[in-house]
Amino acid sequence: MRVCAGGREIEEGAAVAAAIDGKHFEIVRFFSKGMLLDVPRRMEKFFPQSACDAIKRKLRL
Repeated sequence: MRVCAGGREIEEGAAVAAAIDGKHFEIVRFFSKGMLLDVPRRMEKFFPQSACDAIKRKLRL
């Protein structure tokens, strides 16, 4: 996930989203790329292994 403000990227990471009443999504947990670099196994508590592998590839961890 990329977080942007004023048309430029300010953060990159992985997020856990929840569907709200089938109308929209809310981010319930965000892991910055820096946080994942510091403790890569942290995401394994929140994402299945296949998602962890995809996140690592996408963020080049």
